[in-house]
Amino acid sequence: MSTTGTIRASTARAGLCALAFFALESCGGKDVVVRDAAGPTTTAPIPAVAPGAAPTAPLHAASPARSIPAIGGCNDDCADARTAVTRFLDATARADGTQAAARFLDSTRLVLDGRALGERWAGLWRDLKSATRRDEMDEVLRDLAQWTTGLSPAQVRDALTAGPKSVRNWSTEAEFEFQPPGAPPWTLVFAPRGVEWLLIEVRRGREETP
Repeated sequence: MSTTGTIRASTARAGLCALAFFALESCGGKDVVVRDAAGPTTTAPIPAVAPGAAPTAPLHAASPARSIPAIGGCNDDCADARTAVTRFLDATARADGTQAAARFLDSTRLVLDGRALGERWAGLWRDLKSATRRDEMDEVLRDLAQWTTGLSPAQVRDALTAGPKSVRNWSTEAEFEFQPPGAPPWTLVFAPRGVEWLLIEVRRGREETP
């Protein structure tokens, strides 16, 4: 190549470098505009994290709302009436069994010693008073768990081993009798709700014959 050609090539390269320098300076550290010959102009932001790294959670991420116990949820533990009543009584005998026992309640139909609690709780749910409903359900379950008060672990175990006695068992309802040691007998009534058998009534003490 001649000397003149070499000078011209060097001058051209210098000009291109100068244009590139001023183009970068004009960006002011912002995102660089990338033009794809096959598509529209896009902006390529600088990655906030290294490729493959887990994204950082937002500083003010919303915390999940406190859940309210739904009706049922005992699944295989209440697939039939006999299993349901046995597992429910087991739950009431546990020190931490209040929440476990709640899964066996039909909270829209429960009647306790003649009190239509399910009807009241359904009304509280409609009135958006879910916290009051939850507190009342907890109180009732603690009350039902009182049958173990004053009993030794062996007495509780023997009562659960003896288990509830079936009084009647229909396709729409099942009734059992359970004898807590030193207390009046319980009558427990279960009914199907979907695929689960749930507790709809508890009577503590035998009904008096008129």
